[in-house]
Amino acid sequence: MNDSNSERLSFRTVIAVAAEVSAVLTLMLTWWMYQESKKVENASTAVNTALVVTTTVSLLSLTILVLITIRTLLKKVKNKSHTLNSYFSQYVNSDPAYLRGKETKKKKALLQKTKIAIKKLDESKAFEQDVYYMILYALFTGVTDTINVVSILDDNEWVDTPEEDEFLRVNLAVKERKIHINRIFAVYKSDVARKLNTKSIQSFIEEDRTYLHLFVVFFDDLPRNIVNDIGSGYIDFAKFAVACDVFSDNEIRGYLKTDAVEVDRYYKNFMKLTGYYHPLNKEFEKKYLSKTSNNVEATPSQTDE
Repeated sequence: MNDSNSERLSFRTVIAVAAEVSAVLTLMLTWWMYQESKKVENASTAVNTALVVTTTVSLLSLTILVLITIRTLLKKVKNKSHTLNSYFSQYVNSDPAYLRGKETKKKKALLQKTKIAIKKLDESKAFEQDVYYMILYALFTGVTDTINVVSILDDNEWVDTPEEDEFLRVNLAVKERKIHINRIFAVYKSDVARKLNTKSIQSFIEEDRTYLHLFVVFFDDLPRNIVNDIGSGYIDFAKFAVACDVFSDNEIRGYLKTDAVEVDRYYKNFMKLTGYYHPLNKEFEKKYLSKTSNNVEATPSQTDE
């Protein structure tokens, strides 16, 4: 373990020193070329020689710095993959009823597919539905800080399936670890009663709110740029990674964003929504969800920025 760390440290040190030396040499050669250009005699030959050498060294420096950048990015992805795999192991080792209920052969196949997807973590490819669910379960099981969620309540979500039942369970289970969940439901005013009066949503509403915080934003009130950033909804897992939903052909797929810039972009989008949300409390229920409420029948539209 210590030898491995020493080797990695030595490799990084060598690359860093090489890049610094190359940069210094580039400056020295550039200065020399400038001095030589002042001389009338042999000016052309000296300058051309210096230019060739300087260009070569500059390209070498650039190559080294690019390699450092690539290696750093790959290391970050590898670390994220390692952490996600740890979360996945925690979920599997908890022996959830969802997995116990599967046939042995199908269970092994699903676990293997998920392990491969985690190992080859690729932000540009959407996970298949069964793998995406497993990754979500793993993240809800493993993260140790606040989770921010934006749900558009697509008709494929919050339905009566084993996958969605397990999704609801792992959502509610985080309170046992004293982790806060801030969940925003994004809907149109004309659709709020239909979208929120479901068994699963009511389970959320009826839960203890010590660690669970529910809000509603109306698409009707949001600027177009914020609506676009919401997309099909997302889950920010403690700024470790963001799971972005994709709905297609009656399936729920999704991407996992781990790049720090992308994760921060979603966090900022969530913070913008806090200026538009309504707490999902008794007053909201009475106004929008009760049978006697006079909901505004707004035509689904998006305001301009």
